[in-house]
Amino acid sequence: MAQTYRRATASRIAIVGMGYKHGLPWSCANKISVLCVGHSVSQVGSIMMETISIDVTAIAEVECRPGSFVDILHLHFTVE
Repeated sequence: MAQTYRRATASRIAIVGMGYKHGLPWSCANKISVLCVGHSVSQVGSIMMETISIDVTAIAEVECRPGSFVDILHLHFTVE
């Protein structure tokens, strides 16, 4: 598997249960943002079959915990 994302500093990456199996195109890899507990964060790395990775470094750990809500579709990334 090829590396498609690299960050020079330490980061926190969260895994979201949404992937190309659910209709998210591969071509979105490293190009979209999602809303994680109301904060806009970048999707990073490859779009996998059942998961995507998001960079939650900028969100406080007390806000972004396992089970937190992530909105894939929002004002800047719609079905269209």
